[in-house]
Amino acid sequence: MSSSSPVMKVTFLGNTTLHVSDGNTSILVDSFMSRCSLEEAFGSTHENPCKVRPSRISDYLSRGGITDVDVLVIGHCHYDHALDFPYIAANIFPEAKIFGSRSTKMIGLGAGLDESRFFPSAGASPSSIRFGNFTIKLIPSTHADPWIFQGEIESPEPFRHIANPEMGVISSELKDGGVYTIVITHKTENGETRSLLAQNTAGYSPDLPPLTEKVDAVFMTITGLSTPEQNDRENNYRNLVENTGARLVVPIHWDNFFADINDILNDPATDPYIFSDNIPQALGWVLERTKISSSHAVFYMMKFFETIDLYQDMDVADPKRINTLWTIK
Repeated sequence: MSSSSPVMKVTFLGNTTLHVSDGNTSILVDSFMSRCSLEEAFGSTHENPCKVRPSRISDYLSRGGITDVDVLVIGHCHYDHALDFPYIAANIFPEAKIFGSRSTKMIGLGAGLDESRFFPSAGASPSSIRFGNFTIKLIPSTHADPWIFQGEIESPEPFRHIANPEMGVISSELKDGGVYTIVITHKTENGETRSLLAQNTAGYSPDLPPLTEKVDAVFMTITGLSTPEQNDRENNYRNLVENTGARLVVPIHWDNFFADINDILNDPATDPYIFSDNIPQALGWVLERTKISSSHAVFYMMKFFETIDLYQDMDVADPKRINTLWTIK
């Protein structure tokens, strides 16, 4: 990579899954692509477990142009964030290392991943690792309401078959295991930097310390922000966007992750939005909030498998979609 033209490319693969790369180092955030059915997600049993879907994972990675991953980062361990990482680490990117909580490690060890695959686990204080020209930081956070499947994962035992497409796991075993705000910073040899913050749940509680990180882009969970009383949305926005000085706000965790992305795009009968909130209303609120933000941030709703470069101005991407809502159907 030439220091005269640095890149920090971010690709959106649905839900909270992001791929970040500078051409030399490749990072996959959350890596959930199986998008199990609603019945598997909330009614899974030993007879009907939540299962990985290898063909769907391969399809999404291919459409995102992702051919290598060095680090898998897991923000918390609910199934819609952590289900797929053991399969991906074991079968697709066997050299990738994993950064997450102790609960993340329990899942991976249960699936048969070697302990050497894991960076030191994040805990009650901010934790950072360096890989290539990237620094990845996990900052303790909290989950949005409603908060189900709470607690630490104490044993690897329930996850012996999580990476087996024929067997899977009971989704309630995938407790949150600690929730983290993810900050990824890229620094070139000449000192130029770009950074992003990924908040994979709308739960930045007022009880948490104010964020002091300065970032260029915030990838912000939308589910849980449709009404003023939900998850103290003003405090959430203030901490994630205004305190960080972000110039770009990108919605995540808005899509119907019980459906294949191909169905969302091609089947008119498939609801594009997750059922648990009024997503158009939540998106509209965040859009309007950016217009009055003291950080002068712009709103940009990425399409599935779209890539943006944080070293470039946003009008290089798609100027017609700056501060507008993408009409999916």
